[in-house]
Order: sequence, then structure tokens, then C-alpha cells
Amino acid sequence: MITPRKLRLAFLMGAVSSLAIASSSYGAGVSVGSSVLFDTPDYSDTFTGTDAGGAPNRPFIPAVQPAPAYVVENTHGNPPISFQIGSGFSFAADGPGTPGFVNGVPAYPLGAAPNASGAGSDTGFTQTGGAVDYGIAYGLRDVYTVQVDAVQTTDRIDLSSGAGLGIFAPDSLSVFFRGDGSGNASLFNGTVDTSIQSIIPGFNTGITGAGQWHNYAATYNQVNKTIELFVDQDSKGVIDLTTFSGGIYQNFSNATVGAGGAGGNRVWTDNFQVGGNGAIPPPPAPQDLSMFHDQFERPNGPVDGWTTHKGQWNIDNGRLVIGPTNEETMIFAGVPAGELPQDYSMEFTWEYLSEGSNPAIGKHAGAVFNWNTSADRFNGASNGYNLFWIDRATDFGLTLARFDGAAITVLNPPGGTGATLPEPPDHIKISVLGDVIRVFADGQLIIDVVDDTYRGGRAGLWTWTGGQVVAFDNVWIMVPEPTTLSALALGVAGFLGRRRYAR
Repeated sequence: MITPRKLRLAFLMGAVSSLAIASSSYGAGVSVGSSVLFDTPDYSDTFTGTDAGGAPNRPFIPAVQPAPAYVVENTHGNPPISFQIGSGFSFAADGPGTPGFVNGVPAYPLGAAPNASGAGSDTGFTQTGGAVDYGIAYGLRDVYTVQVDAVQTTDRIDLSSGAGLGIFAPDSLSVFFRGDGSGNASLFNGTVDTSIQSIIPGFNTGITGAGQWHNYAATYNQVNKTIELFVDQDSKGVIDLTTFSGGIYQNFSNATVGAGGAGGNRVWTDNFQVGGNGAIPPPPAPQDLSMFHDQFERPNGPVDGWTTHKGQWNIDNGRLVIGPTNEETMIFAGVPAGELPQDYSMEFTWEYLSEGSNPAIGKHAGAVFNWNTSADRFNGASNGYNLFWIDRATDFGLTLARFDGAAITVLNPPGGTGATLPEPPDHIKISVLGDVIRVFADGQLIIDVVDDTYRGGRAGLWTWTGGQVVAFDNVWIMVPEPTTLSALALGVAGFLGRRRYAR
């Protein structure tokens, strides 16, 4: 028998001849507090119904309940929180009389009831008539395990981590445990679904089909950019996300974690838990950006000293290169992403190596500054400024926009700089002094506005999707010296009064 954690593999990067395969046992639920995958739970829920001793607002009725029913049962000293329930779920049990229970497809393993899961299904579990994804706001650790019991469905049981709820959330990484008997699983980022067996033929979850309880878990590691998959607490392998499928899954958010499933017309889950090893570490202090400089004079490869939000950003012959892009990409100065001072200047050089595949948009990239979070433009959580170039006829040139969540305000209306700049400038400089924001293109003042809605926050570089390839270089962020404030405001070459900074 394979014991928990035995299958600690080398990174799954190719053939896995050393991979031991074991059929997972049925009724292999893991009750809250019994996980061997982590020692410190952060949030958990047994979904115990009211009549089985649970919360007074969780009746065994096959219908979605009012909001109080979805307050997470155990917070383990963390702030109170409620489930985001998506399409919703009710509470049922396989104890005497199967209260609240409605059978469906796949058929529930009633032959093993009561307590068919072996981990408390006789006192309560979730029940959904169709597909469901539920989750909680998280963001507590950068190495964490999401774990749940579920009856395997014909299509998938999924675990997810992303910027919002569900498998289609931005910046998400979901694992799909398949129920077709293939032993396969796949990774999904909201857009691309990659079968693990298509890259690693020897991979096998040991799941032989739908209709039985199993325990599913994934350890997400944002530090090492890996994910480890478990079925019934047996490790099925560690995937190196920097190399798997070209690295498209390596940048994911921990803001929301959850579970769910699809396939047939019933999803049953139990014992949701998320946690890690040891106490929750305090968040690292953001890097001070009062003097930041990077000329990327380092060996080729993934960039260091920056916090990637999206995309594969690499040093290539002394420049920071991104693309060809298949999504909007963003990267922030500093590790962790740094905090801008109130007054500062930010500048960089850039070159479009490919303007992409959409001629109506053409070249489209730029910078973000005073940005409040690791989230995309137009995300409801995003605030800050975005300076961008675009070839689009209606706003050709440089545009300075303020993002207030999903709303955008053009600060140099109607947008663009027209014939003033027939091509992207080689050098961009952004000066933020008091309530004034100025943009210089190759030393020429091109945008001059008053707006102090946002200060502090992050500084980063950004590109649109559509096959853009852009190289950035000579990034400077600095606080102007008292003797050079007026010079900087007038756009004099920003090297006055600079102190060289070695990162």
C-alpha cells in the first residue's frame, strides 16, 4: 500500500518512469483536522447539517439557503468569512433516512451508506443539481494546500486558486481530476486546458471512474512555481509550472481558493479545508521604490528583481522582453512589488519587436503606476494610472488613463497624441509631483494633467495581448532631489541628481 506523501517525485517535466501508480481506495474521505498534507488549517468546513448538530441555519432541505448558512464553520483564528457559492448548494446527508438527499448522475454510492465517505458524510455534505464552484477569499500564504472530499463526477472534480471565484477567474490555476477512468487530470487557467497525460504519459491519478468518494488536494507553491497533486492523500506528482506547457500556468493568484465539479446532474462534496505548515507568515514589506534602477545587464532567462503578474518576462541580451503575448501581461518593480513615494519620476526605454496580429490595434503597451493591486486593467479591484501607446486610429499615440475599478477615465481626452508622435518614442518619462502628472516623450512634454486621485502603490510595465513582442530597458524610478525638482518638472534629462542604485 502506498502511504501518504510517499510519492514525492522529481518535477514532472517529461517521462516519469519512476512514477508509482496506485489505485485510489473508495470511501477515502479525510475529515477536517485529519489531513496529513499540512499541519495548520486556515479555514475549514464539515458541512454538518442542523439536525446532525451543525449550525442552526443548515437544514437538510434540497434548496439553496439564505446567506447565514454559508458562513464558514471553522476559521481557526482567522477573520470570519463566508463561502462564495456560485450556483449554490444545499445540505444533505447519507445517514438514516438520507435527509435532504436527492440522487442523480452519477449515482451516489448508497450501498456504502451510512457514512459512505468514511469521513462524516452521514452528518452532512454539499449537494448541487448540476455544476458548481464555490470558494472563499484567501490570500494568507504563498504555499498552501486546498483539500476536499467529493464523489467523483463523470467530467471533473476541480480545485482552484485565482483572483476570483471559479475556474474562469482571472489569474487562476485550476486542477481538473477526470472521472472517465483514464486516470488523467489537467491544468486550466481560465482559457487553456492542458491534459497532464499529453505531456507526461505516465501520469495517473488512480481514479478508475465516477460515483465514489475520494479526497482531492493540491498544494499550490507561488514561491517555487509548482503544484503538487494528491488523491486520497497519495501524491501523484509535483509539476514544475515554469516548464509545463511552456510556463503558461506559473503565475496565479491566491486571493480566492475553492472547489467544485461538473459532469452529470449532481455534485456532492464534503470537508473543505485549506491550510499550510506553521503559522501564517507576516506579509513581507514592499520594496522601497524611492530609488530603483534596472538595466537588465544579467544572464538571459526569467527576470529577477521584479514581481510578475502575468506573462513570461525574460532578460534577453540586456533587455526585458515579453511576448509574443496571448493575454494582457503585467510586471511590477521590486520583490515583493514595491511601494512608490508621493513624488517621483519613472522612466524607461522601449522597442516594439512585433506589433502583433491585430492591425486595428497595432502596437499597444506601456506602463502602470500608482497601481494598487496585482490585478488586470478593468478588474473591479484595480485602481491607478495606465500610460499606453496604441496604433488605433481613434486614439493613435500615447494615452494617460485612470482606472477606477472597471471604469476608465482618459486624462488627456479624447485620448492619443495624434500626429505629434508618428511613432512610439524611444524614451518615456513620467513625472508625478504634487497633484500634477506629466509625461515626456523623448524629452518633449506631451501630456500635462492635474489628478491626485491615487498616490503610492506599485509601478509596472504592461502589454496588450494579440502577439505583441516588446523590449524594455533602462528603468529608473527616483525621488527628485530638492535642487532638481524644477528641472525634473520641466523634463530635463532625468540623470540630474541621480544616485546610481545597484539592486
